[in-house]
Amino acid sequence: MCDGCDTDTRKSGLRELEGLCIECWRERALLAENGQMFYFTFGNSGKQVFEGGWVRIKALTFGEAVEKFKARYGERAMRDNFVNCASMYTEEEFKQTGMAEKGNLGGFEQDYIEIGG
Repeated sequence: MCDGCDTDTRKSGLRELEGLCIECWRERALLAENGQMFYFTFGNSGKQVFEGGWVRIKALTFGEAVEKFKARYGERAMRDNFVNCASMYTEEEFKQTGMAEKGNLGGFEQDYIEIGG
């Protein structure tokens, strides 16, 4: 059974590597090599890490992006057990918002966190 997609590798004929079917293993290997971008945007409440704009984070998963955000901003990163931002987007979702061109409440990219950072 694949840990990534729950495919029964015995029935599908797919090989299993490290608990993953070959398709999920390839996908994770590409992500591990390249990562993906996540965008955490901010409102104007005065209680978030920034006023407007966003933080761009290169990570393998949303969970890892949240951990990097918490590591960078410490206790300001969380509020009542929630990530202290307005919204979180994948790169594809963020492109659809138009914020990259127009900004978000007068702000643009406030910070960038790398895979190793």
